[in-house]
Amino acid sequence: MIKSEMPQVIDIRNIPDTGKVFDLKATPEQLKAIANRLKLVDLKSLTAHVEVKGQTRIKVRGTFEARVTYQCVVTLEPFEESIINSFNTVFEKSSRQETELDLDMEAEDIEPLESDYLDIGEYIIQQLSLSLDLFPKKNKGLVFSYEEGKEEDDTYHPFDKLKILKN
Repeated sequence: MIKSEMPQVIDIRNIPDTGKVFDLKATPEQLKAIANRLKLVDLKSLTAHVEVKGQTRIKVRGTFEARVTYQCVVTLEPFEESIINSFNTVFEKSSRQETELDLDMEAEDIEPLESDYLDIGEYIIQQLSLSLDLFPKKNKGLVFSYEEGKEEDDTYHPFDKLKILKN
């Protein structure tokens, strides 16, 4: 099992038939560790509402909300953004037998579960990482462009030092 920055390990054998609800909120220390892991400037908050049902086929569904600070890929300025997302996954205890690959696109995703324990805190962190913007921009309309051969004024340009090396 992966060592999580926000551990919330549950024993699936103790989940009642009606299911169990978990409300998670990351501590300041956990927020800092998660931000470091996900290479964020900062993580202001992370909360989740999770419902878990079943014992051999474990259905995990819920929502999470995070307040992240990105670094703009164009201006390099930090900026905050809220992320709200929902998830619905089925975990199934693996039987150690090889099974045929099912390529049914309509089938629900099933994740393997190797033991009787499920770390829903780690699962929330993974869901957050999947929701992050890979190329965050402070202003969604910003575009990085460089036109080669264009007449330039006498102001400093980031590639001026490279021109010296070329000569």
